[in-house]
Amino acid sequence: LYSQEEHVVSDKQVLVYRDDMNTSTLEDITKLSPSEFISLSDISYFDNSKTHWAFFQLNNPTTETFEFIIEGGNNAKETYYFIKDGQTTTKKTGYFFPATERDITHNYETKVKLVLPPETTVKAYVKIESPDNLPVDISFNLIPEAEWRKSLSKSTLFEGVFSGVLT
Repeated sequence: LYSQEEHVVSDKQVLVYRDDMNTSTLEDITKLSPSEFISLSDISYFDNSKTHWAFFQLNNPTTETFEFIIEGGNNAKETYYFIKDGQTTTKKTGYFFPATERDITHNYETKVKLVLPPETTVKAYVKIESPDNLPVDISFNLIPEAEWRKSLSKSTLFEGVFSGVLT
């Protein structure tokens, strides 16, 4: 990433591991070799009864801090593990998590906040589950946080005006 602009993480940048036993932990996944993952671009079917783990890296080679909202797929549960300088940060999203556990509590959208400091690389592991057996959707879009907040404010204003007109 060279600027704080909207960015789609390409299918070719995302690696996926299917956990057939639904029991793997982050520690198990980080010990896997890259050959045990499959490129997202090579997958045409996801078994919604299995847990999938996605992996991608984000690199900020600039001297400025980037603040993004990562918009995931339309999944019931997504748990993000961001690893930077040996430290792991966990963030949850999805409509199967209680609002109090989700990183962004607004609505049920699968979104988490990520601050990407200058000259750093962050490894992202995402545990994707479908307890409601709906299709698994693996995708990642980066939206600048300031743009997302502006869009959210406009939406809230419109909903308020619309509700006021109806009453």
